[in-house]
Formats: sequence, structure tokens, C-alpha cells
Amino acid sequence: MTLNIRYTDEIGGAILLFFVAVMYLYTEGFPSGFGSTSPAFFPRVIGGLIAVFAIAQIVRGIRSETVQTREIERSVLVTVAAAAGLVFGYVVLLPFLGFLIATIAFLIVSMHFSGVERTRRSVPVALIVTLVLFYIFDRFLRVPLPENPFVPISRLLPYLYGGVGLA
Repeated sequence: MTLNIRYTDEIGGAILLFFVAVMYLYTEGFPSGFGSTSPAFFPRVIGGLIAVFAIAQIVRGIRSETVQTREIERSVLVTVAAAAGLVFGYVVLLPFLGFLIATIAFLIVSMHFSGVERTRRSVPVALIVTLVLFYIFDRFLRVPLPENPFVPISRLLPYLYGGVGLA
């Protein structure tokens, strides 16, 4: 069974513009920073670039003499839906489980979904990647990450001194 989608350039561009608008509204609540670069500056620059390319894609689709049509098989739809469900579940569970537990679980499940069958490989990779990300963002860049409200695991990890701009 296949699904035929017409006007894919216009639909894809419109979806990208919607996500850029949502991102722009979401960054309204970001605190103001030093000078012209606040925490919202870089996401908005990237969102602006995405919007420019999305508009170009829509214009190209409208000006084209042929209608872009794509055939999507059911297995591809199931794969995309499962991957989107994993990301959605990660985002929903992140505040409750905390960054460390949620990310380790997400990576293990994602690797298993992607074909890594051996837990002896996926668990160490998930642990190492999560710890490296934690130390980069939490300890070095000083970006606060969600903590598990029941078991604050990050307090048990060794503290490595770091931080951008700290003397």
C-alpha cells in the first residue's frame, strides 16, 4: 500500500514556515542577553535562514510546470511515525526523568529501533554519549539541564571545573 502526496514542495515549505513561527514565538520568553546577542538570537537567525529557504521552495513549487508527487510506502510511514513517537516521548518524559535517565533510555531504545541488537554495545555508547553531553552543556557551558526530581543523579557525578568565561 502506498500513499501518493501531491504538491510536496509547497506542503514541505509550509510545514517548515509553521515550525519557524512556533520557534519564534517560543523564543519570545527567553531572557535578554548582553548587547545584541540574547539567547534567542542564534535560534532566530537559524529560523530566519530556514524561512528563506522554505519560501524559496514554495515559490519553486508554484512556478514549476509539473506538480511534485511522491509515493510513500506504508513501511516508511510506520518508521517515521515510530521515530517521531520516540522523540515526542523523550521530550515529554525529560522533565520527569531528568536529562541523564531520559537521554540514556532514549538512546538505548533508538539504537535498538535502528538495528543495534546487542545491549553490550548500546548501553555503553548511550552512557558515554549522555555523560559527554552532560559535562559539555551542564558543567562547561553552564546550561541548566532538567534534573530527576526524585533521584538527583547529577549531584553524584564528579564535578569537573569548567565554564566559559569564568576565571
